[in-house]
Amino acid sequence: MNDSRSYENQTISKARAEAESRKNLGETERTRLVESVAAEVERFTNNLPAWRANRELFTQQRQSEVLRIIYTNAQEKLVAPNRGPVRAARFACKSTANPPKPKVLEQPRGDTH
Repeated sequence: MNDSRSYENQTISKARAEAESRKNLGETERTRLVESVAAEVERFTNNLPAWRANRELFTQQRQSEVLRIIYTNAQEKLVAPNRGPVRAARFACKSTANPPKPKVLEQPRGDTH
């Protein structure tokens, strides 16, 4: 009987500890998600006036930012001008099987777009 009660107490204690751990992990993930969504909302709200003022320029600037990040993290870069009515550059980026941790570019200070 004593062994059974001891096993019962251990099992219940482990289950409670695991439940508490999962609850804390869920709360942490919820907080992270809420903060991430709030940051995205703030970024969208800050960018909306610039997008409304000049959608094409805004789009070009965002594309330029994305390309900078891609070029920064690519191991090899091949760029060739595209000949045709659209003057965009074609590019190919090659990465290794185990790419290094991506570099993060700092946002320009004072850039509200």
